[in-house]
Amino acid sequence: IARNRSGSVTNFTPVSLEFVGNGNGNGNDHGTCNDNGHESNGNNTGNCNSTAAFSIRYDDVGEVTLWVKSAQSGHGAVASSNSFVVNPDHFDTAATPPLPCPSGLTCPTGMVYSGQPFGLQVTSKNALGNTTTNYRDGFAKAMQLSAAVSSGGTAIATGGTNQPTLVPAVAPAAGFVAGVNNISNAAFTFVASPTSPTDVYVRVTEGSGGAGVSSLRQTASSSVEGGIKVVSGRIQIPNVYGSEQLALPVTATVQYYSGAYWLTSASDNSTAFNTGLTTAGGDVVATVRSGLSGGVSIVDADLSSVVNGVRTFKLAAPLQNGSVDLSVNSYLPSLKGRAIFGVYGGSKKSPIIHIVEN
Repeated sequence: IARNRSGSVTNFTPVSLEFVGNGNGNGNDHGTCNDNGHESNGNNTGNCNSTAAFSIRYDDVGEVTLWVKSAQSGHGAVASSNSFVVNPDHFDTAATPPLPCPSGLTCPTGMVYSGQPFGLQVTSKNALGNTTTNYRDGFAKAMQLSAAVSSGGTAIATGGTNQPTLVPAVAPAAGFVAGVNNISNAAFTFVASPTSPTDVYVRVTEGSGGAGVSSLRQTASSSVEGGIKVVSGRIQIPNVYGSEQLALPVTATVQYYSGAYWLTSASDNSTAFNTGLTTAGGDVVATVRSGLSGGVSIVDADLSSVVNGVRTFKLAAPLQNGSVDLSVNSYLPSLKGRAIFGVYGGSKKSPIIHIVEN
């Protein structure tokens, strides 16, 4: 509004309105609202003349100051507003599953075991759906993570007594680069195993010092919140029997709970463990139950992934009768299996008469 020295409104026209923002850190975000009501780079619209109302649109995040000055040569009237901060309109989240969705399940994107890390991307957006690249450094805020049953849906209670957990509870502001925060260690963990497969969608909200901007939009159906199917998983090692004169194959199977049965996790080609004994830096836990005074060892131990959910390793021939319990040291629960050399289990302990090595 143009005013004279006494404070009265004048019909002074035309004027131009300039804004200067430091959102990109160098003070070069700027624009001009000219007397025809249009900003030179297309970011502002409205009528800048005299007392008429006008509107301004700033398409990124930043601290903005408005300056008004005469558009006519020889008139030096200049004024400025207080600076103000432009916040993002909302956030979008996207989950990156480590496992493909197996046959028989319907997944939002893919599958993850309870407690297994998965990727999460948080993107700061303006009202047009474009990324606000200035959301970083001092303009970015820490994000509070929460879970929901669907994108824009009802929240899932986490973190309390007898409730599942979602980590990290807070994602640091420093993770934002050009408006995007890539989180590699998100994980959702059930209270108990087995638990039926559960769809989990990740929601974020600005934490302390922020304006409370969230991925949950005012129109909930417009929210973009990444989802993933969380399942109970485990590693099963069966009981095996063989001659004490031969190496004994042991098959470890990664399984997931379907809601009714434990099934081989056939879409899993990424779960890895070291078949060496834990005493030698590996992941196989061996506890001798009888005999085997020299202990057991693994043939050609190495670190590699399961193939279609299955991996086989061999116990070296111990050359004496006995038994050993085996399990895998993993974030997944591991069912113990017992390897028996030289005799079958049972009260009579029948000897193995003949076995052929493949």
